[in-house]
Amino acid sequence: RRSRDPSRAPGSGRPLPGVPSPFYPPPEVFMTAKQRKITCLVALLAFAIASSAEAQHSAAHVHGEAGLTVVVDGADLIIELTSPAADLAGFESSPETAGQRERVQQVNRVLESLQNWMRLSIADLCTADIARSEYRDASSGDDGGHAEFHAHHELTCDSSDIPVITVNLFDHFPDLEVVSVQWIADSGQGAAELSARSRTLAME
Repeated sequence: RRSRDPSRAPGSGRPLPGVPSPFYPPPEVFMTAKQRKITCLVALLAFAIASSAEAQHSAAHVHGEAGLTVVVDGADLIIELTSPAADLAGFESSPETAGQRERVQQVNRVLESLQNWMRLSIADLCTADIARSEYRDASSGDDGGHAEFHAHHELTCDSSDIPVITVNLFDHFPDLEVVSVQWIADSGQGAAELSARSRTLAME
């Protein structure tokens, strides 16, 4: 006799809300190898950012300084940027005027296009999978009432080379003085500080 799936209503075949099914695996089981890998990389990236934030807690939200995290694993490249809004938009409160709202949109447009502010040595071999930027105002977090911009990029690169990156944020945002970089790659991990005069990093 065929066993009945206890997660489904008798006679209907419809799943019962909130009841796990032993016959139907959770969605993550059907994830591709690449999707599982990206999920692990994103978790690793989040850990790196959290570790950096904890280590630098006393100096958090330093005006003139942005944080950049780069994760390279084979063909997968993830880039995460966080910066005080004051350095990019000129203010850090919730945008109140039409001019301030337009400025937030302008900054997001710059950050959403990675080629606007970063040059990759293997750019011609990379395809963008995810590209987004958002403004998080003072009311959306626990950062002491300071607003920030967050940009997130995921790329797939047809190259085994670890990319050399050049950060050109300083050309768009003159109030930005330093970009503190944390990177994780197949070759190891490290940290560096970039500036307008020294903006290129070889992750090796």
